[in-house]
Amino acid sequence: MSGRRKKRERRKNKKSKNQKKEEQKLNNASPNVVNDDSKEENDSNLLVSNGGLEESLDKSIYDDLDDDENVDIAITLVLEEALEDILESRSSTREQALKKIIQCFRRKYLPQELENIEYSILEYIKSSFRKGTPKEKIYCLILIPILVITRGDENSDVYFTELFDKIMAIAKTGNENLRFRAVECLSYIIFLAGDDTHTQNFLELITGCFDNSNNSHQLNCSLLDAYCLITTTLSEDTVCTDHIPAYIDTFTGFLENSNIDVRNSAGKAIATLVYNQRELDDKFEIYDLDGYTNVDTIVEVFTELSNFHSKKISKNNIRMQKKAFSSYSDMINGGQVEAVETLDLEHSSINIKGWVKVIQYQAIKNILQSAIKSHFLNNPLLGDIFNIFVTNEKVEYNSYEKKLYKSKNSIATKQRTIDRRNKQRKRIIQD
Repeated sequence: MSGRRKKRERRKNKKSKNQKKEEQKLNNASPNVVNDDSKEENDSNLLVSNGGLEESLDKSIYDDLDDDENVDIAITLVLEEALEDILESRSSTREQALKKIIQCFRRKYLPQELENIEYSILEYIKSSFRKGTPKEKIYCLILIPILVITRGDENSDVYFTELFDKIMAIAKTGNENLRFRAVECLSYIIFLAGDDTHTQNFLELITGCFDNSNNSHQLNCSLLDAYCLITTTLSEDTVCTDHIPAYIDTFTGFLENSNIDVRNSAGKAIATLVYNQRELDDKFEIYDLDGYTNVDTIVEVFTELSNFHSKKISKNNIRMQKKAFSSYSDMINGGQVEAVETLDLEHSSINIKGWVKVIQYQAIKNILQSAIKSHFLNNPLLGDIFNIFVTNEKVEYNSYEKKLYKSKNSIATKQRTIDRRNKQRKRIIQD
C-alpha cells in the first residue's frame, strides 16, 4: 500500500472515530444541554436521534413500507403511542414521545391526525411550559409552528390565545438555548397567522434583545433571521420610514461579528432593508443611507466577505458566505439579484422567485423539512402564501415531444447547456 493511500485510510478512520464520539455525546446529552453549534444544522440534530422518523417507528410496522396507506397506518400508531407516553412521569419518556410527534408531522401533511390529537397536545404544551424540562420546552417550541402551518391560518387563533404570552416570556427570560428557540418560534407563527398587535409586540421584543451585548451567536442569528421574516409581512413604506433609521446601524455592527452565521444573517437583514427601499424608490442609491449609518463600512465588508478566504473555516462555509454576500452586494449596488428556490416533486417542480418569497420559503422549509413537498401538494395555506397551486400529475409525451424536449440533441437541452456555460463563465470572470 502506497504512503498516500495509507494517509487517506488514516484520515478516514480518524473521521469515523470522531463521528462515533459525536454520536455518543448526543446520545448521552443531559436534558438541559442542546448541541446546536451551527446554524446550518437541522433541528433534527437537536432531536438527538440522527435516524429521523424511521428510528421512531416500530420496525415491524415500518419494514417494507412502500405505499402511502401503510405509512399512514404506521404514523397513526406512533402518534397514539406518543400521546400515551407524554402523560408518563419519566421525563425522558415524555421527551422521546415529543420527538416522535415532531418526526411524524415532518413526514407528511397530517390535518386529520392533528384534529384528533390537537386538544391533548395543547394541554401538554401548556403544562410543559410550566414545569417541563428544558429539552421538553425546546421540543414544544419546535413543534408549535409545525402545528400552526398544518392547522392553517384561519384556525390558529387558539395557539395565540393559549401560548403566545408564554412563548414571549420564555424569549425574554429563558436560558440562551430556550430564548433563541422561542424567538424562532414566534417569528414563524406570527408570519403564518399573526396580526398587527403580535407583530408590534414581537418587534419591540427583538429591538430590546439587539441592545444586549451578551447574546449568544445563536440568539443573534435567530433575532436577525426573525426580523427578515417578519419584514416580509410589512409594507415597504413602513420598513423604509420606521425600520431603516431604527435598525440599519445595529445590523452594520453585526457585520464585524466573529461568527460566520451572524455575519451572514446581518448581511441578509441589511439587504432586506435595501430591497424594501428600492421597491419604494427605484432611483435609490446605497449612499442615501449615509445619514443613518456608515455606508462605507457596509460596502467594504460586503466586498471583503464576498471574496473571503480562510484556512480556519470549512470550504463549504466559505463558499456559502461568498455566494450569499455576492447577492447582498448586488442588492446594495443596484444589480440584478436572482433569488430563486426550486422544489422538485415526483412529476413536476416549482420555482419560488423573488427576494421576499425566497425568505418565506426558507422559513417554511426549516419548519417542515421533508414534509414540505406533501404540504405544497395538499395544504391550501402554502398555496395562499406563494400563490402557487401545485398538481403532481405525470406529464405524458408523445414520440415527437420527447425528441423536441427530452432528447440530448433537442433545442431545449442545447439551450440549457448554453445557459449553464454562460453562468459558469460569468462566475469565473467575477472571481
